[in-house]
Amino acid sequence: MRIVMITHFPLDLVKPVGGVAVGSIALLRGLARFPDVELHVITDRVPRKESYAVEDPRCTVHPVPHPWWMPGFLAVPTVMRWRIAKILKTLKPDVVHTQAQACWVDPRRWPAVLTIRGIPEIDVLYSHRPLRRLRSWFMHLTQRRDRRRYKHVICISDYVRRRLAGQLWGRLHFIPNPVDDVFFDLARAPQPGRALFVGPIIPIKNVAGLLDAARIVREGAPEFSLHLAGGPDRQDYLEAQRRRAAELGLADHVKFLGNLSREELCRELAEAYCLVSLSFLETFGIAIAEAMAAGVPVVASAVGAVPERVQDGENGFLVDLRRPDQIADRVLRILKDPGLAEHLGREARRKAQAYRIERVADQTMEVYRQVHAEWRRD
Repeated sequence: MRIVMITHFPLDLVKPVGGVAVGSIALLRGLARFPDVELHVITDRVPRKESYAVEDPRCTVHPVPHPWWMPGFLAVPTVMRWRIAKILKTLKPDVVHTQAQACWVDPRRWPAVLTIRGIPEIDVLYSHRPLRRLRSWFMHLTQRRDRRRYKHVICISDYVRRRLAGQLWGRLHFIPNPVDDVFFDLARAPQPGRALFVGPIIPIKNVAGLLDAARIVREGAPEFSLHLAGGPDRQDYLEAQRRRAAELGLADHVKFLGNLSREELCRELAEAYCLVSLSFLETFGIAIAEAMAAGVPVVASAVGAVPERVQDGENGFLVDLRRPDQIADRVLRILKDPGLAEHLGREARRKAQAYRIERVADQTMEVYRQVHAEWRRD
């Protein structure tokens, strides 16, 4: 079976950025173990023209760079869609698996399945980009039109189904994002007072709110330290958060680590007492799922799909992102009670078994077989 995945496949596979890229790479690793599968990836994130082979995950990558002369939100449903169609005509896929951007392809022309890994028309409202509301409006029109055309849609969370009610007319399959096996095998060695944030340093991740809570935590735990693993999309936003940390008296307690490799991230998770995620929106929360797989307790804002991952008081804590005092209280409870931290981490790892690559790949392959069989009958 020839499968073409259209996704944000990164140039740097050692340090991928964003949940779409991380989830896609993990899924490709799982699919590569099927001997009868030929994997191809079409990506908009590699600035080159020629196709090339990748060993891990085993696939052939076909870059489709954005046109420099057109804004991305206009290019995706027009020029990018046309360029992707040209590659698909050459590859003649058995299944086209579109990730994130529904309007990359016309699903009426291909045996297609859509996985909604994000809601771009909402995400853009939290970005630095100019004309955010205009971009969101246009993206909503194009995404909604094509979401309705897919006969098969993979929802990574029930939140996606609820948030896009009325736009998903095809058959729904509930399959979570996969988490790499390496996270399940971590040996924990938590460092006293260590908290960790994982994700890009961007407004939607609410780094400013995290720093407000960190100031209160430091007052209750002098040994407290906060490591932030992730890079910015704009350097000025990162520098603003550095200045904010200094203004709050946290300069010696906060470390901005930048983008990490999988091995470096594993080390940070092994040494963290807890993961703190205060995003304004999460359609899944891949960093939360990775932390859970590693047995790390999670303190997270109760938004989007997060309550589907974290059960308050059972495998972590849910908090109101507008309440830095509440956030600090939950972090301090974990930092000061090793028994509680161990219990929450153990329950988190148990729940995360549903995110194992092998299980997710098996479920996804079953959807592919359905899509392929229906297309052949039609």
